Amino acid sequence: MKGLIENFRKRKSESSLWDYMKSSKIWISTGSLLLAGGVFLAGHQYVEANKVPYYRVYFNGEEIGAVKNKQQLNEAYKEKQEKLKQQYPEANIVLQTADVSTVQDKSYKAEVDSEATKARLAELIPYHAEGVAIKIDGEVVGVVKDEAEAEAVMAQVKSRYVQTSATGGQAMAKLKKLSARPASSAQAAASSTAPKVESVSIVEKVEQEAFSGEASQIDSAETVVKRILQNKEESVTYEVKSGDTISSIAKRMGVSQKAIFQMNPGLSELKLQIGTKLNIKRAEATLTVKTVEQAYEQVATEPGVIIRKNAKLAAGKTIVVSPGRSGNKVMNYRVVKENGQLVSREWIGQKVTQASSPKIVVKGTLKIVKKVSPSSKFAWPLSSPRLTSTFGIRWNRLHKGIDLVSSNHAIKAAADGTVTFAGTQTGYGKCIVIKHADGYETLYGHLSRISIREGEKVSRGEKIGVMGNTGHSLGTHLHFEIHRNGDLQNPLKYLK
Repeated sequence: MKGLIENFRKRKSESSLWDYMKSSKIWISTGSLLLAGGVFLAGHQYVEANKVPYYRVYFNGEEIGAVKNKQQLNEAYKEKQEKLKQQYPEANIVLQTADVSTVQDKSYKAEVDSEATKARLAELIPYHAEGVAIKIDGEVVGVVKDEAEAEAVMAQVKSRYVQTSATGGQAMAKLKKLSARPASSAQAAASSTAPKVESVSIVEKVEQEAFSGEASQIDSAETVVKRILQNKEESVTYEVKSGDTISSIAKRMGVSQKAIFQMNPGLSELKLQIGTKLNIKRAEATLTVKTVEQAYEQVATEPGVIIRKNAKLAAGKTIVVSPGRSGNKVMNYRVVKENGQLVSREWIGQKVTQASSPKIVVKGTLKIVKKVSPSSKFAWPLSSPRLTSTFGIRWNRLHKGIDLVSSNHAIKAAADGTVTFAGTQTGYGKCIVIKHADGYETLYGHLSRISIREGEKVSRGEKIGVMGNTGHSLGTHLHFEIHRNGDLQNPLKYLK
């Protein structure tokens, strides 16, 4: 008011103070409006200054909550991943976040419940596992987390049979260490050559394939290895062969005799006929690991006999001057096994580690004559032979000799002698028997052709026939036996 009076005085107007104040009403109203606008502007600025930014979170287009910042989304993913890792430690878990989206927003003093949103997101977000499937002949046998794990599985499967093979296994129980006597150079060379694996392979087709699916389908390497090594049951038909018995069939097929009788009602041991077909349910391996190795077997060699005649001794009397001593040789084989079981054994060479000393016998005659017994000079009946079966128990029966094969089918006499049989014998097919000195006989079986006649005298190395597949034979080969005074001998002890 004081300002108005002051202004009135300055204007020096003759109008009354009242008139002036009346004319000033418009100015007063305008000031009130300006004051109200200032207050509104100040309030708006306050509200804007107190707005809180946040992110609306959407899953598959539907809003499920809000978070204060995007880092909290990453935290939610990480927490979800950790929980799944604890639940499925063997799996590579992949979260499917493509359907998660955010929109930035802000509002006055907004209250954002990030934890509730993260929990809701953890419930909704889908996931899957990625890994590698191992397939054997097209069938999936297990799924592991990655290629490295798949390779580890196959390595473990192979190593089981390689370890068995390296020690020889039950099928090679005869393999043993060489003599502990002071070694010659030949012995040292042979003893330093331990059985060694040449190759390891898998017979079936093994593949690796990318996998994407349920996390529960991912297994540990140990679980898959155990599954592969487990046998599965398989029904097969077995045809009875010559010499078969229920026990020998059971042993060969890896089943019990009781199981064979149960699968074949009415079966009788006494009525078992060649050609009879038996139903057998046996355990079959999921995977076949084939190993090829070189193996060594020590074999004792029989001493030769040197006969000296002395006219000073009474007729018929003999004196053993020296009993002789057996020698040793190392037989080298190439052995093929499947899942640790012997499939074939091929003779590929031998090395004498200790020479035998001959037995010296003096007989009462007019003069001393040095004669070497046939036992010291039996020759291999085939050129460059390969040994396919040894002397001893085979298929639960005694295998009376050794089986040999060669690219040269000509069969030769193992020593000088007289042919006592040349014809056909049951089981042996076309067969030759030669009688030698000192009670020795040799037998040659399964021939395709006989080249000599009974009563003929033959010399060591002379051709006597041709290798064949006659008699009870599963393929072209020579069956060779040595007898001494009617007793079977292991031919490997005599062959030079």
